[in-house]
Amino acid sequence: MQNTIFDPGWRGYATLELTNHGRSSLTILAGDPIAQVVCYLLTEPTTQPYSGKYQNQEAGPQHARDDESSDAVKVEALVDVLRTALPELVTIAFTRFKAELHRIVPGLSDDEWETLVREENQRREAEDLEDALRSTLREEVASPDEIEVELERVMRVVRGGG
Repeated sequence: MQNTIFDPGWRGYATLELTNHGRSSLTILAGDPIAQVVCYLLTEPTTQPYSGKYQNQEAGPQHARDDESSDAVKVEALVDVLRTALPELVTIAFTRFKAELHRIVPGLSDDEWETLVREENQRREAEDLEDALRSTLREEVASPDEIEVELERVMRVVRGGG
């Protein structure tokens, strides 16, 4: 859930935005607690009451921004910058992390480090494969139970378990 602050002077209908960053679906049932409202009593009137674009917001679904086109341009520019800078940033972060590793895990040899990296890469590849298989199976197989059975069968083969 996103953090929303109702500034002094704001009026309108509140919207609630929920985001699931997990790999699996999440079911929210009626009556499940999903939000908390915290109110603070001001000891004196605010000198700068809210007067932004969400003032007098109407009920119903809301667009996140009125200036979506300029946001799209900003996102596109950021993607371009990250496309070239990210590999270098990851290398720098990795190098600094590895330099501190002896403090974090005393006695870890370079061979042990390489084993950890290899195992983590294999785990990520298996996870990506599992996600891709699940997505493909959703398109081809009718029931969730059939998806899980087929996914387990394929992952056993991938892991070498026959």
